[in-house]
Amino acid sequence: MTNSTGDTTVIAERRARAEKNDDYRNRRAVMLEQAALLFHTNGISETSVSDIAAAAGLDRATVYYYFPNKEAIVAEVVRDAVIQSSSAIAAIANSDLAPADKLRQMIVTSMQLFDRHYPHLLVFLREDMARSVPESFLQWLMQNQQDSATLWRGVIAEGLDSGVFDTSLGVDTLLSAVLGALLWVARRYQPDAGVDPEETGTGVARLLINGLLSR
Repeated sequence: MTNSTGDTTVIAERRARAEKNDDYRNRRAVMLEQAALLFHTNGISETSVSDIAAAAGLDRATVYYYFPNKEAIVAEVVRDAVIQSSSAIAAIANSDLAPADKLRQMIVTSMQLFDRHYPHLLVFLREDMARSVPESFLQWLMQNQQDSATLWRGVIAEGLDSGVFDTSLGVDTLLSAVLGALLWVARRYQPDAGVDPEETGTGVARLLINGLLSR
């Protein structure tokens, strides 16, 4: 008789082999999309593995062939969206653009990313997300957030040091204002409301940056 540890090892080995199969990856992607919608609409704690299975047209047992538990599903719903978004922001922050142009493009791109990765990034913003993922993933996520904040802070500091931004406010205050504004706009963003994400980002950027530019 195989013990639970042996069963878990066998399933993990099968899962690793199956990840090379297109059908496996496609079905896994469908489950993540359905899970993201359910987590965003109903809440993470109110969504069960059975709910995800039903939405994906599968039975509950099949879900465990793809994911060991619900916490792993929550983590995967968020992971790819965060990685792609962080990479896009880093590319702008590390570019040769002028500070104001960097900040403007980072703001506009952030709104485009919220649209592209909806509702995955909205799941990331849920208050119950941190209680619903493995500790190792939470630590990775916190480090990612710190790295991202460092990029935004660097661009703002560059604008202040060069005299492009003319304000008595400190870097951290400006950072909180910019990221706070983006956070609240994103929380209320609805992709089916007929609002263009680029126009939204451009409007937010104009509102924030015009007040910073040296006259």
